[in-house]
Amino acid sequence: MKFSSQNMEKVLIAQWSAYAFASKKEQFPKTPNRMHKNMNKIFALVAVLFLLSGCEYLQNLRQDDGSGETVAIARVGETYLYREDLAGIIPNRASENDSASLASRYIDSWIQKQLMLQAAEKETLLEEAEINRRIEDYKYELLVYAYEKRYILDHLDSVVTDAQIQEYYNNNLDNFQLRQNIVKAIYAKVPNETRRLNSLKRMMSTNALDKMEEISSYLVEFADSYQVNDSIWTDFDDLIESSPFVSEIPNKVQTIRRQRFLETSDSTHTYYIRILDYKVSDGVSPLDFVRNQVEDIILNKRKMEIRKKHEEEIRSQAEKNDDYEIFK
Repeated sequence: MKFSSQNMEKVLIAQWSAYAFASKKEQFPKTPNRMHKNMNKIFALVAVLFLLSGCEYLQNLRQDDGSGETVAIARVGETYLYREDLAGIIPNRASENDSASLASRYIDSWIQKQLMLQAAEKETLLEEAEINRRIEDYKYELLVYAYEKRYILDHLDSVVTDAQIQEYYNNNLDNFQLRQNIVKAIYAKVPNETRRLNSLKRMMSTNALDKMEEISSYLVEFADSYQVNDSIWTDFDDLIESSPFVSEIPNKVQTIRRQRFLETSDSTHTYYIRILDYKVSDGVSPLDFVRNQVEDIILNKRKMEIRKKHEEEIRSQAEKNDDYEIFK
């Protein structure tokens, strides 16, 4: 019986998928005569190096389960993809069909990368030394980043108290200049035909703080859009973004300072804004507006201190152990 190369590929994919599905909880056996160069894992992780490197990706001889037979799934030129190379790409709970689909996509991706690698090897103008330097840089970024991330998470005190936030804020006020106009406000966008609209206007324009519960109940029932939390600072531009106020308020700073109640409408809706408090741009941001930012800064500083201290500890230990030297 004759097979085309396309049919043969399907047979191999199906054969491997069945094997992976039946034994995906087992680790594929390692073959003694399977050889890797030190750079290969970097090529597999960083796709751009497929366009830069001139190294061979895999050797051509591998054996399967002690049978003595080479089990190749795909080939590009003289480079082969073997069944054990796909170990770990299939989740343990994947169905047989999903296993076959994942295998097929992986093989197709591998073929494309190998083709691009071979094309790049013929045309690249990079010197081998430069390629090696780039590989080392990528290796450092990949491995050290993962290592440092885990180490920092294991040693980071992630609790930031209110007192620490307040202290950092007070000591760095110049770093928290306000770049926008912000308000604490009640906002309502209500359909024009809504009943008791004048009642809502009266509550919002006069004793709004005393009527917060009634205002909230009304807006929950009738408003198409609203904001009623009187403790949250909001960018004034964001608040009026989807309303006629955008074109009706030429001087926002002046409006915020002089008016506490704003009203407008269009063909479908009526819009109310009751300003409870405000801060204009170029002042100092209130703490509760930048609290999350301050907390992030404190945590980032702790991370940097942990990283620096750990680097110094590694260097110091290496010196004691005589693990490195500089030749003169």
